[in-house]
Amino acid sequence: MLIPRETLMKIVAPTASFVSGKVIPILENIVLSGKGEKISAYSSNGLYSVKAQANYPVEEEFNLLIPGEKFLGIIKALPKNTEVSIERKGAKVVVRHNRSRFTLNLSNQEDYPSHEDVEHFPARQFPINALKFASSSMPQKDVRPYLNGVLLRPIGKDIDFVATNGHRLSRQTVAGVESDVQLFNESDAIIPFDTVGAVLKLFNSLEPKVSMSQGVHRFVRFTAESDDMELMLRSSLIDADYVPYERVIPNNPYEIAINTQKFLNAIELVYSLRDAPPSSSGASDAVVINVDGATMRLEHKTLSQEVATTEIEIEESHPIEIALNVHYLLDALNSMKGEDEVVFSYDSSERAAKIESGNKTCIIMPMRL
Repeated sequence: MLIPRETLMKIVAPTASFVSGKVIPILENIVLSGKGEKISAYSSNGLYSVKAQANYPVEEEFNLLIPGEKFLGIIKALPKNTEVSIERKGAKVVVRHNRSRFTLNLSNQEDYPSHEDVEHFPARQFPINALKFASSSMPQKDVRPYLNGVLLRPIGKDIDFVATNGHRLSRQTVAGVESDVQLFNESDAIIPFDTVGAVLKLFNSLEPKVSMSQGVHRFVRFTAESDDMELMLRSSLIDADYVPYERVIPNNPYEIAINTQKFLNAIELVYSLRDAPPSSSGASDAVVINVDGATMRLEHKTLSQEVATTEIEIEESHPIEIALNVHYLLDALNSMKGEDEVVFSYDSSERAAKIESGNKTCIIMPMRL
């Protein structure tokens, strides 16, 4: 069969990018198939699966389990706007273009994870930027498995996106609209760390929809469509109860409204003087914020006691001196750069500080110096 190189790239690149056969060798493969007016590729790594489907008429149905990264490497290396011949010969597949020929081994599809779909609740539009915002506070290898992901909590037609590593927390509440369907029976869903990364990579420039599976085994499914192709990612969820995060969001009595870019620039400025490489002790990762009347003073010290300071004019506020992790501050403010102003609120040097803008909230625990 002859298939345009660009059509193959559309479906093979998204699926082969996620293959991993380090633990289970069969998972280094992708399923390449064609039937009727569609051609598709499918991959699975045991946690989540990715399927890409494009419009292309197929004269004869085919189904091949082919090495993903090797096949993608071949397709990438071939000239653009050309046709590629794919022919099965027993336990091998031959890929041809002009005088070039590549022979790859096929694997037994009976050993590959099934990609049969299950029944899902109706899909609704998925705000991928909210997932990206919350994921900045997501740990990767916390001993508490339920923290290694992003929580989706449906509240009516609204959704809370939450992640925390115990030292900081990010939450964004996305308001639903009348046309939105209820996401999934008012129950929480924790999307695993690896799945979050895959969703952000796969749907980076798209507007996916999300739906949840019905039944005992719970999955989350993301889908997106364009004029000539479809993308789908389905993942298992973390089976655990999330921490009661509402309890750690403080109702701080003192607030300062600050221009977002000015606050960010000030932190970047004092942190321009830093240890290289960054110290593993963590002490040099602190920025001390000192509020005195109508002045906010920011200070950062290196381990050798070199000091950088700068000041911001603010509305007069309650005095405080609090040390916060500079990386957490930068992550919070960078994720709110689209907003003109943030509200920095606090209580005491021993209690969490809060940064808010619109429907975004970041909680940062203080550091002890």
